[in-house]
Amino acid sequence: MSSYATREEADTFLSSLLGMNSWDKADDAEKERALAAATMHLDALEASPGLRGKRKDPEQAQAFPRSFEADISDAVKHACCLEAAALLEEQSDGSASRRRLAVRQGVASVSIGNASESYRTASELSGGMRGRLSSEDAAVLMLPYLAGRVVPIR
Repeated sequence: MSSYATREEADTFLSSLLGMNSWDKADDAEKERALAAATMHLDALEASPGLRGKRKDPEQAQAFPRSFEADISDAVKHACCLEAAALLEEQSDGSASRRRLAVRQGVASVSIGNASESYRTASELSGGMRGRLSSEDAAVLMLPYLAGRVVPIR
């Protein structure tokens, strides 16, 4: 599987940002696996919540580029890099990984005293990107691609 961003592109982009320690510490093979996983996460947005437009080429294996793009945009490449870095960070922080799993399972809140949990409804879980991407910044970059969103004309 090819990734939306190469390891070299990710190294260049992420080196300009703070807080990318897990990316910096990862070896090349880990970075490649993280980029492949991040690409899969971005592709999964096509099914839910859904993406604007269609695949540029109906025969292409991945969700991007879209029909309204000439090529894979920098926003998608950067989202892929940010998601890959977040996945590596989660891998190095077990509590972050457990929190993400809880969010995917619908846990909205947890109380320690008297052990209480509350859950989101199925409709809340299926809508939007909440819990779908590990990186909030990647999620923001992907907002213009979501179906049903109004995109300003420039």
